[in-house]
Amino acid sequence: MKFFSVIMFFLLVSVGLTAQFPDLKMRYFNQKEGLSSTFVTSVVQDSVGYLWVGTSEGLNRFDGMNFTSYGSGDGLLPHQSIETLMADSGGDVWVATAEGLVLYQAECDCFKEVVFEGKVAGEFAKIVQLDIDRAGTVYAAEGSKLYRYNSSRKMFEIFYTAKQGQITGFAFDRANMLWFTTAYPSSLIGYHIQSGREFIYRPDMGNIPEKPLTALVHKDEGLWLGTLGQGTWYFDLHQRAIRLVDAGQNGSEFVTRMYVDRHDRLWRVDYVGLNLFDDASGRFLSYPYQIQSPYVIRNSVSGIFQDLNDNYWVCHHTGGLGLSVRPKGFYHINDQSYNPWHLSANRVSAIQANGRGQLWFAHAGFAIDVFNSQRERVQQITAASTGVPLQSITMLYGDPQGHMWVGSYNRGLLRYLPSSGRFEQFMNDPSNPLSIANNDVRSMVYDPDGYYWLVTHGAGVDRFDMKTKRFDHFTSTNSNLSNEWTNQVVLDRKGNLWVATAWGLNIKNRGATRFQRFYSQKSDVTTISGNNVVTVFEDVSGAIWVGTDRGLSRYNHEDNNFVRINSQEINGSICAITEDADGNLWLSTMSGLIRVNKSTHQVRHFDESDGVQPDEFLPRSVFRDSLGVIYFGGIRGVTYFDPAKLTFNAIPPPVVLTTLKLGGELIVPGHASQLLKRQINYAKIVRIDHNHRVMTIGYHAINFNNPDRNRYAVKLEGFDKDWQMVGNQTSATYTNLTPGKYIFRVKAANNDGVWNEKGASVEIIVDSPWYSSWWARIISVLILIGGIWFFMRFRTQSLLKQKIILSQMVRAKTEELEASNQELMAQAEYLDNLNKLLEERQSKLETQSRLVSTQALTLRKQNDELKQLNKTKDRLFSIIAHDLINPFNSIIGLSEVFKEEYSHLNESERRELMTTINISANRIFALLQNLLLWARSQTNSVKFNQSSFLLHDVLVESTDFLAEMLSRKGLLLQIDCPASLYVYADPDMVKTIVRNLVSNAIKFSFRETTIRVECVRMGKKAVVSVIDHGTGMDDATVEKLMARQPSHTTVGTEGEPGTGLGLLICREFVEWHKGEFRITSKPGEGSTFTFTLPVYRVEE
Repeated sequence: MKFFSVIMFFLLVSVGLTAQFPDLKMRYFNQKEGLSSTFVTSVVQDSVGYLWVGTSEGLNRFDGMNFTSYGSGDGLLPHQSIETLMADSGGDVWVATAEGLVLYQAECDCFKEVVFEGKVAGEFAKIVQLDIDRAGTVYAAEGSKLYRYNSSRKMFEIFYTAKQGQITGFAFDRANMLWFTTAYPSSLIGYHIQSGREFIYRPDMGNIPEKPLTALVHKDEGLWLGTLGQGTWYFDLHQRAIRLVDAGQNGSEFVTRMYVDRHDRLWRVDYVGLNLFDDASGRFLSYPYQIQSPYVIRNSVSGIFQDLNDNYWVCHHTGGLGLSVRPKGFYHINDQSYNPWHLSANRVSAIQANGRGQLWFAHAGFAIDVFNSQRERVQQITAASTGVPLQSITMLYGDPQGHMWVGSYNRGLLRYLPSSGRFEQFMNDPSNPLSIANNDVRSMVYDPDGYYWLVTHGAGVDRFDMKTKRFDHFTSTNSNLSNEWTNQVVLDRKGNLWVATAWGLNIKNRGATRFQRFYSQKSDVTTISGNNVVTVFEDVSGAIWVGTDRGLSRYNHEDNNFVRINSQEINGSICAITEDADGNLWLSTMSGLIRVNKSTHQVRHFDESDGVQPDEFLPRSVFRDSLGVIYFGGIRGVTYFDPAKLTFNAIPPPVVLTTLKLGGELIVPGHASQLLKRQINYAKIVRIDHNHRVMTIGYHAINFNNPDRNRYAVKLEGFDKDWQMVGNQTSATYTNLTPGKYIFRVKAANNDGVWNEKGASVEIIVDSPWYSSWWARIISVLILIGGIWFFMRFRTQSLLKQKIILSQMVRAKTEELEASNQELMAQAEYLDNLNKLLEERQSKLETQSRLVSTQALTLRKQNDELKQLNKTKDRLFSIIAHDLINPFNSIIGLSEVFKEEYSHLNESERRELMTTINISANRIFALLQNLLLWARSQTNSVKFNQSSFLLHDVLVESTDFLAEMLSRKGLLLQIDCPASLYVYADPDMVKTIVRNLVSNAIKFSFRETTIRVECVRMGKKAVVSVIDHGTGMDDATVEKLMARQPSHTTVGTEGEPGTGLGLLICREFVEWHKGEFRITSKPGEGSTFTFTLPVYRVEE
């Protein structure tokens, strides 16, 4: 193994050197994906993150998922053919077309024509290159002129004119000096911007190639020049000397473009294809076109570009746009001839290394490939070379003694003999019970006691003694094995033997003779995940991991049970298990690879989009070498990788707001509605009318690395309490937002789960309707109060008029009496003579005197009643102003919503509104009823009609209509009253008393409690008590309630309003019956309201 490690080190070194050069695996975009043309001319990325693609048929903006096309047909561009593109730091994109230059401005999603000095109307500039200097100034080359953009004048001004030839390119060096290349004739010109000094190099001076200069870039300390026929040259800026780097041949001498990427790599495009400069060797390495590879770079390369995520984009004149995302570090071995490791067949069922550091790959079909560390196949083991038909190989096992064992479906157990290149074969002999149990061998392990344990699929487990060639059999019959269709055998560090079968897991402890069985039970999470156990793995810490057809489990040694690992994300068939050096498990499945953190159980999936081979992996086909490289075999070959060298997308994706829809209609910035004056991604505030019931905001995270794995979270502040995780959904819809201010926020995670926490946001203001404004509400309240005030004033004036009329009548009567007295005094002298008449008249006078006294008393009583009425009026005003306004406001508001939204409401919503209106109306009715009863009681206008009745029946009748209120709070009402108890009282007053007391108990009771109404007879009185378990009251509150003044209401446990008069009415009605009324209460324990009534007769 030491020799193998040394060889693998050289393998990894070679891989590391190769890794300096990007492994370009292309996938292509064309018209099918939305690209306007396969003739691609230029690619840039703007400061937001969008990719802009110029083609011969228009301009395209790519967000990772969709292309948005801009063309001349829609009037946006002067010409559909795009020559070159450039993005500045302000988010704008400069677009050079075949008929002029335009500037794309992101805020309006529009293009503006750019003016050039010296160009008349209708004359356009044909730009060959755009670039920007270190100060951010834009330059453009056309013909023999170089233009510089004047931002204050909004136009390009002539900056430099070449004396001869056409400018083919320009570049800035580190000193911000400007360099030009020209053609016809060829020349290199250096121009010092500050001083205006020129440096000209021409072919006739012997230091510039004669062929046209077609490409110019600055890199390191020099300029790289491409020619059309004389290869690639390098101009040293310090030495001011030029040298030929690559003369080229067979088309590579014709250079069309050069590019320096973000990592200072130099790329060249020529007639042959794409090339990368190797600094170490000083030569260009080509990316050849391989027709067999599905990921190869196509022909007709026109350019290359590297984006901010280190992805490479390759332009083609006829092949579309290619994308090679930054590789994660997964590599493949298959049967394709272009692959350095060329297998005999793809279906790799087992992988192992022998003692000489060679890797063995077994195919499920017919052969074994053996490779050395230089990826050279040094041996192919076949039926022809060994004399043994190799059919359906299922196992490779290298034992500690250096032997390589091979298991197959029907050829028994094979031991490879390196000296002869043949196999020693062990087959089942039906006549020999000590031969191998059957010929289907799936797994094998060496026991330090000198034995081999192997599974024979369909016949259980065998223990093999190599010295005696004896096989001992362990089955369900003799050893309690759960199933004889065995899959794998593992010997742990304690000497315990684990056996995976098609139905259950088994362990035979060291020294034991029988197996203990473990089965899966769906409802018991302490059992294994599934009964078809595919593989068992012991990690470096000694933990046992079990892979089944339904997920992964870990053995819990202390409790002798299992822990199911993240069953939400690992719920399919586990094919093979291994581990890396960082505490992670690696699982192969039917649809990719899974990395599991052994401590946190955090899961990460890898599939074809990450570079893993497509389709399924094969059971137990896994190997980890001594340097940590992991190999998984599947039906498409082998996926191998170094877990420590995997790379991930650590750049948070830019998040942009894309669209705004109101009622399903897309709002276009700048249109007549004026809801959006600019693109929503640049809008700070969006104001919408309250009539817009449905609002949809679109958003997107710009990510080119598996963008379908982007994940989003949204939050509408003022509506949502927390972030809403919406998966890969790229729009959020909100309905029926109430007027007010909101802030919509969205954040996103890229394909590797890195979140852009800042995200994007916009403030949303929903305007209020006029009738919901504060002034409209104040006017409504004033109108209501004014109406009540007018009514009470009218009533008071009427009473005052009645008082004046009564006073006038009393005054007239008094004057009449005084006249009668004078007349009697005048006739007094006749009284002496008329004693009988005098006595009669004196009697009459005494009668009239008594009448006057009675009338005077009546007048005083009426004056007192008038004062009482005025006090009643003041109390009514106070109560009405406090308790009557809110229910009316609720009815008015809800009915207005019902009227305006009737057609938009479903039946349940209409019923809910009507129920709420009904509740408010009933509260108003109860308030008015109590007000009228109390007012009548104050003026003695309540009729008091006593009669005998059964108290129990009246209590039930009084509380029946309160069932809805009880149900709404989940309360239980119990009535405990003798059925034969008669009382002598006014039944209507008793109903009023009971209804108010029970309603009061409901109001102050907590949910899911009980209210009791108890009745007992005590002598000649019936004692009625209403008991609740609600909020209770302190002594001060009880004393205030017992006062004879109406008070403002206190809201209940769920905000229920009251009238403030109920208890006052109850106490007065009880006193009318000459009864007693009392309250007992404790805060937090509840209250008891008790009153007495006279008993009519003793019950039978």
